[in-house]
Formats: sequence, C-alpha cells, structure tokens
Amino acid sequence: MINLQLIISSPLLVTSVIFFILPLLTWVVLKGQRYRSVSYWCASGLMYGLGFFLMGLRGTVPDWVSFPVAILLIYFAALGRVQSLLYILRKPLSYSFMLLSALLFIALFEGIRLGLEDGELRILFSLSINMVFCAILGVLAWRIARLYRFSNAYLLVFVQLVLVIIISSNIIKLMSGLISPEDIMANIISLKAGAIGAIAAVIANFAFIGMSLDSVISREAKLEINKFDAINKSQLVIAQLDRQRSLGAMAASLGHELNQPLTAIMTFTQMAKQGVNKGLLDAIQLNAILDEVMSNTRRANLIIEKVRGFIRPEALKKSCVPMDQLVKDAAQFIRQDAMSRNVELVFSQDKGSLIVLGDETQLSQVLLNIYRNALEAMAGQKTGKIYTAVQHVKPWIVIAVSDNGPGFSETVLENIGEPFFTTKPDGLGLGVSISKSIIEQHHGKLLMSNAKDGGALFEILLPDVDCDQCKKSDTDACPKI
Repeated sequence: MINLQLIISSPLLVTSVIFFILPLLTWVVLKGQRYRSVSYWCASGLMYGLGFFLMGLRGTVPDWVSFPVAILLIYFAALGRVQSLLYILRKPLSYSFMLLSALLFIALFEGIRLGLEDGELRILFSLSINMVFCAILGVLAWRIARLYRFSNAYLLVFVQLVLVIIISSNIIKLMSGLISPEDIMANIISLKAGAIGAIAAVIANFAFIGMSLDSVISREAKLEINKFDAINKSQLVIAQLDRQRSLGAMAASLGHELNQPLTAIMTFTQMAKQGVNKGLLDAIQLNAILDEVMSNTRRANLIIEKVRGFIRPEALKKSCVPMDQLVKDAAQFIRQDAMSRNVELVFSQDKGSLIVLGDETQLSQVLLNIYRNALEAMAGQKTGKIYTAVQHVKPWIVIAVSDNGPGFSETVLENIGEPFFTTKPDGLGLGVSISKSIIEQHHGKLLMSNAKDGGALFEILLPDVDCDQCKKSDTDACPKI
C-alpha cells in the first residue's frame, strides 16, 4: 500500500499533480482553438505528470516502472512540447523520427543504468538531455516570436533560458566535483527544486495559452483587415482548380496563342537557311532575320509565362507599370487575330503620368481577356473597332476598352463577373471573374456597361502613383516618362 505521507511530502508527486492540472486548464481555456499544437502541448503535460508521479513512487513500485517507464514518459513529454511548437512553425517531426529517437534514448539510459551501473554518468546524461530539450524549446519559441510577433512567446523563451542556466550549472558542478550525484538527486527531489519546476511549468503553460490566443487575435485581425482580399483570393483559387481540371482547353488555347510566333520563327528560319545556301544574304540581312527570330522567341516565351502564371498564379510582384504602354503591348498578342477578323485597334491617351503600382503580367492578362471578349463579341460583323483610352482621372488611372459590337443584354449585365457565368458554349465562365479579382487585388475596380454609342464597355480603375511613391514601395525603379 502506498504511503500517503510519502505522496504529500514528495515534491515530485506534488509537481506531478500540477502537471496533471495545467494541461486540463489549458485544454479548457483554448476550447475552440484545439489545433494539433494545443493537443501535443496538453498531452505532453499529462505525460510529464505521469512520469513525475512514477518517479515520485520510486521505492514503492518496481524499478522498471519508476526508471525506464517514467523516464520514457518524460522524454516523450519533452518531445511532445517540441512537436507542439514545430506545428506552430508548420515544420513538425515525423512520427518515425520521434519513435526512433525515444528508443535510442531509453537504450542509452538503460545501458548506463544497468550495463555500466554508473550513477554519476546516468545523472549527467539525463541532465544533458533535459538541457538540450529546454534549449530547443527556447530557440523554437524565439523563432515563433520573431516570425509571428507573438509577445507571449518571449515569456516561454525566458522560462527555458532560466531552466537551461539552472541545469547547466548543476552539470558544471557535477563534472567539476563540486557536488556529488547524491546531492544532485537530493536537489532534484527537494522542495526548492519542486517549487522552481512548478513555477516554470505554470509560467510556460500560461505563455503557451498566450501564444495560442495571440495566434487567434492575429488571425482575426488579418481576416478583418484583408477580408475583401481574402474573398477575391478564394475566387482565384476556385478558378485555378477549375482551370486545372480543364487542361485540355487550356492546352488548345496555348497552342492558338503560340501558333503565330512559332510560325514566324519557322518562316524566318527557312528564309535564313535558303538565303545562306544560295548565297543571297549578306551579314546585315542575316542579322535582321535572326533579330526577328529572337523577337518571336521572346514573344512565345512571354506567352508561355503568362499561361503558366494563369494556371499556377503566384503572389503579386508589384512594380511601376506605365499603362499607356501596357495596353499597346497587350494588344500585340491579338493584333493578328484582329486583322484576320477585320477589326481595327484604336488607342488614345492623356498626357503626363499614367503609372500604376501593380503586377504587369496579371494586368496584361486582364487586358488580354477583355480584348478577346471584344473580338468574340464582334464575330460575324464585316468590320469592327476596339477603342482603348487611358485617362488620368484623379485618384484613378482609367483604362476604358469599348467595341462596336452588340453590347450586353440586361441578363448578362446582371450576372457578368460571377464565377462560372458564361454566354459561350465552350466557356468556363471564369475569365471576367478572374479579371475582376485581379483588379480588386490591386485596390481597383472593374466596371462593365454598354457604351453610349453601342457596344460593350469595360472600365479598369487603378490607383495612380507617382515616382516618389514607387521608390518608397521596394519595387523596381520608376520608369522614365
């Protein structure tokens, strides 16, 4: 029968009770926020409690329970604390690694205890492992504090630093002979050590609760601040998934886009080959042909990059973009198609700065989508026109693209821009939706209406910027105007 007085007087057993209470308290406080990091932290606390409880019963239970089982529980508890913080950092350990490390630890511990029967080495080994875990927890807490700006993580760093200092002090004293193994054990199970351990455990648990609440507050704040952007990003994700399921259609589109530059490359290559074989080309003519080949190669590469980004969109890469030039560059990709459909491209622009801060590739994609829609809307007409005007209407740069097609019906105007809404038999219904999301990510607006003289009208409104703003935004150098 276990001596009740032993349980009450043993600091290890009192500490174990504290370790049983703390994870339960943490679990209750973090109700609704029970992520894997919280589960690991609470489970490790219970394992600490059980391990210390079994150690506190040493002499009243078999040695295999109070030594290897208790020590292994404490090791898994320390490993669980590490795993908890690693889940916050999104870099958890594999279960196989955790199991193998535990088996290696207990094999070394038992080898020292039963094989070498060296009490001093066993204590030194246990203290060293404990110190390493405290140091790892401190480093991970520091990384969390720096990465996520969780102020409570610094409290956990402080606790682990204090424990490292205390443990390293005992190791140094033991190795230098200033203290005996018996004294070390007496210190470990003393009331003072038990009080320090209990205080450290309490502070560490409250620090972890604070970190978890910091995480919740941070997430809620970001959701509030970026709520509008988050909606747009979710739309882009849905569109991306749908496009990946429609790779066949995307491949056909890519083939159509690449056909013109590849045909040009083939034509100029054949011209160069025939000219060289017949001796009809001088160096200047040959260089001119090779320049055309290089130009069309770059054009094909740009198309591939745009389509790749369209399938797998990356984070915005903002720079200073002169929109008067961008609308003309984007139109180059549909110029041949426009000529074949007998559609004229007309441009006009205001004088002065027409610069926005944005992702040039994504803004080009929006313009290409609008141009293609205009071309398709005028299919069957003998002649057509696409008007593009770039104006500076403070605080906006306004890009107005209109055509002389049939325009939008009332039904289309009510639904255009909604995901999966399309009037095309083979359309995905995502082009305008994606374009709208991109513009809104740039803190702008995409407006659709019918032009006064008939036809469809797309208006892109983007915040204007000046050179000084560009330089303050860590972007590429402001382009010359």
